[in-house]
Amino acid sequence: MNSLTTVKVSLTHEDCWTSQLNFVDTFTVNYFVYPERGYLRSTISVPKELRVEVMKMKNSEGVKSVLHVHDMGQRLLVDFINRYKDSIAGFLYDQEVLFLKNTIENGVENWEFVTPRSKAREIIKGLEGFGEVRKVIKSDNSINFLPELSDAQIKALVYAFKYGYLNYPRNVKAEEVARKMGISKITFLYHLRSSEKRLIEFFLRSSYPAFSEDDN
Repeated sequence: MNSLTTVKVSLTHEDCWTSQLNFVDTFTVNYFVYPERGYLRSTISVPKELRVEVMKMKNSEGVKSVLHVHDMGQRLLVDFINRYKDSIAGFLYDQEVLFLKNTIENGVENWEFVTPRSKAREIIKGLEGFGEVRKVIKSDNSINFLPELSDAQIKALVYAFKYGYLNYPRNVKAEEVARKMGISKITFLYHLRSSEKRLIEFFLRSSYPAFSEDDN
């Protein structure tokens, strides 16, 4: 089980186009990051009535160039090059977070991302160096990358592996492992077989999409 945290941060970014221009209802569509070249390429969606603000981006802090402005009817898609250094996107990329969402509203950047719980505080502390952090919301997510096993099933696996019951030929008999665990032979075998079945089924279903319980 890996403990991950979803973090939502609202902050003003000093010395950045987001705090210098009057954008509302604006969100990032995608990023292409080129840290070795010192820039990142972004596409944002902006209400069409903010075209004047979009034109000001060319001379704004952090923006290297505006490549294209696509008219999508009620909204504009703005494709532009932004500096990597001192950008929040660059900082979060370096932290290896999973981006979920980025919006801009009245000079405030709102970021949502997933990171290991152990790194969340450090990342938030780093974001404070970009400007005033106005709000932080964290919600923990427990994600199982393997099927969840009971404590008894895990213990049976550990003892079976530790004492060589899984070897061929076996180093010990089931009765010996059960005695070390302080349980009966039948209880040990029940937990061991249950854990093995769950792990094998998980492997087959994740590795072979055509697998089903009827394929026996």
